[in-house]
Order: sequence, then C-alpha cells, then structure tokens
Amino acid sequence: MISVREYQEQLLATFKDRLVRIERGEVWGSNHADPYSAEEQATEIRRIKAAITLLEHDLGRGH
Repeated sequence: MISVREYQEQLLATFKDRLVRIERGEVWGSNHADPYSAEEQATEIRRIKAAITLLEHDLGRGH
C-alpha cells in the first residue's frame, strides 16, 4: 500500500505530463473525435494548473 504522499507525488507527475501534452496539442477533446478547441484547451490548462498548485501546496512546495 502506498502512502498519501506517494499517491500525491504520482498524481502530480501525471498532471504535469498531461499539461505538457495538452499544451502541445497531443490530447483530444472531450468528444474524442477532434482535438480540443482553443477554448477547451485553455480551460483544461487552467484546471490542471490549479490542481498542480494545490498538490504542490499540500506537498510543501507552494510558492
């Protein structure tokens, strides 16, 4: 069984990886038939950055 901290570290790495992929346009939109629209992409980037900020704060890495 992993600790909460280990889980948070894994989740943080996953979010950072997904953020890079979305910024590069490698992740498809919510309907999976087309890439994200510019608006969907911007919304998803904001959502993931907010999640990263929360996790970093919880892990004691907040700025």
